[in-house]
Amino acid sequence: MAFTNKNIILFDGHCNFCDGFISFILKNESIHSRNLYFCALNTELGKEIIEKKLIVMPEKDSIYYIDSTGSFYFESDAIFKIIKHLKTPYRILFIFKIFPKILRDYFYRLFAKNRYKLFGKKINCKIPSEEIQSRYL
Repeated sequence: MAFTNKNIILFDGHCNFCDGFISFILKNESIHSRNLYFCALNTELGKEIIEKKLIVMPEKDSIYYIDSTGSFYFESDAIFKIIKHLKTPYRILFIFKIFPKILRDYFYRLFAKNRYKLFGKKINCKIPSEEIQSRYL
C-alpha cells in the first residue's frame, strides 16, 4: 500500500489552520527528518488509511500521525511526534509533554473544536508545489 513504512500526517484538508500547520512543518522540519508525508483526511487515500488503521475514528477533530512502524497517534500525542521532526528552536515545545495527557488533550480538543471559527474553512484543498508534491499522498 502507498502508506506502509512511512511517517504520515493525516490532517483536515478543509481547515485553514491545519493547512498552515502543514506549511509550517515543511518550512521548519529538521534536515534529518525530511521523511514526513502528508495526506488530507477527506481524500480517498486518507479515508482508506483511517479505515485500515482504526475500527472507529477516535476523534473527528484531530490530526493523526502514523509512524513508519505503523504505530498510530492522535491529538496531543500526534503533535509531540510531529515536534520531533522540527528544527531545534521549535523542539522546545516538547517541554509541554510534562503536562498530563488528559490536560494536554483537553486543550487540544478545545482548540480543535473552535479552529473553523478562529481560522476559517476552505472549500478546496491546497495544491502543493511541484517540489513537495511527492510528499503528499
